Amino acid sequence: AWLGTAISTVPAGEAAVVRRLGVMVGTAGPGLHLGLPWPLDRRTRVPTDRLREVTIGFRRERVASAAEGTAYEWNTPHVAGEIRRAPEEALMLTGDEYLVEALLSVQYRVASAAHYVLAARDPEALLRAAAETALRQEVGRRPLEQVLTVGRAELEATIARETQALLDPHRCGIEVVAARLIDIHPPLDVVAAYREVASAFEEKGRKINEAEAYQNETVPRARGQAAAEVELAHAYTQERVRRARGDAARFLASLRGYRIGPLVNRLRLYLEAIEAALAAPEKFVVDPRAGGRRQMWLVDGQPAPLFPGDLPPGATASPPDEPED
Repeated sequence: AWLGTAISTVPAGEAAVVRRLGVMVGTAGPGLHLGLPWPLDRRTRVPTDRLREVTIGFRRERVASAAEGTAYEWNTPHVAGEIRRAPEEALMLTGDEYLVEALLSVQYRVASAAHYVLAARDPEALLRAAAETALRQEVGRRPLEQVLTVGRAELEATIARETQALLDPHRCGIEVVAARLIDIHPPLDVVAAYREVASAFEEKGRKINEAEAYQNETVPRARGQAAAEVELAHAYTQERVRRARGDAARFLASLRGYRIGPLVNRLRLYLEAIEAALAAPEKFVVDPRAGGRRQMWLVDGQPAPLFPGDLPPGATASPPDEPED
């Protein structure tokens, strides 16, 4: 029977690490193998094809309880009868200093059976520590809104990558396949406060949308009005320039004519001034050669009727103006 321990069988999907007198002499794949009897040869079998799991923030176990039920909201107990929570691992701070509770599952496989058996006394504890470190670092670099909503897929990929980077220097033979956030939410004690914050975020988003809509409506209108004002100012400038140039040209022409004939131009200017002054007022022409007494009555600035009785009601007649002989 003792000699029979020299024969060993390795099942499919596993590898055996063979140590002889405490020194590793190799690994054995699936099949029947012959070596030295125990305890000269010691064989440690390791599953290499099967995905394995470590968890952060909880442990999987079956606990039957009538009070336990599936959780659907943050403010209800999240115990489904299959997990035991580990708050000391789950609680952490986001980049904007909000407290959240995260449950993480890390899937891995054994890439090197020899390193997995010999590099660390407890490879899963090493993996759990690396995954928790990566989780806390990456959650602490992101704001709460990103962690809870659009950034979860990218966060999971980054955690898996960073966990592998932390394990590689130890050469523990573990290949991280994926990291999955089972749940991440504010702790039950702060759900009410978080909902107030979430409402504030929604109000902030609504205000931003309203402001952008107002901006999209107002800015083009203001630009159009500004362009119209600029065009009007340009047109006014061109009009004033042309008018000034015309006035200057007319003045220079008058100046040249005045230099040629000062008396004639002086008379012309006088007549033009008289013409301009007498163009608007109403004029009354009295022939100086007419005989007799010449009188003119003005009623409210208008010529009086022939007889004073014909004055309109309320009208007053000014004293007659008698031209001097």
